[in-house]
Amino acid sequence: MIISWTMKGWTPEKIKRLRKAAWMTQTQFAVFLGVTQVHVAHLESGFRSAGPQTARLLEVLWRRVESDTGKTVQPSRKRDKK
Repeated sequence: MIISWTMKGWTPEKIKRLRKAAWMTQTQFAVFLGVTQVHVAHLESGFRSAGPQTARLLEVLWRRVESDTGKTVQPSRKRDKK
């Protein structure tokens, strides 16, 4: 059985990867979630974790991105910048 990574919880890396897959800035992402840009930065840095309402909105966005691209959004491995 394949389990969606969203079912495992929203880690900072997954949240950032989802935001980038949705082509959103932190400010745009914050508007979608109904929080401040600083809160998004805290979510992406691990300073704060997603609460139940935020997690539900992240799931909604994840499903939208997945249906638009036809691909599952996966956390990316860090790449060395050249």
